[in-house]
Amino acid sequence: YLSISTGIFSQTIIDISLKKMEGMQLYQTWIGKALNYGTLIISTGGVTHSYSISNPTELREKIIDQTV
Repeated sequence: YLSISTGIFSQTIIDISLKKMEGMQLYQTWIGKALNYGTLIISTGGVTHSYSISNPTELREKIIDQTV
């Protein structure tokens, strides 16, 4: 499973089964690249999850390593 925690004042933790993951996209503007943040979009079973996070390239690489 992939666990993603979001929020500053209240916290939401989302668990995504890597076995059900169908696709992944990374979106970064040039400012996002400079400041190391972006949006990671994960598709699972017809549902799309979008997360604005720091270090999105690092997380993407870790997910790829786990699914290979």
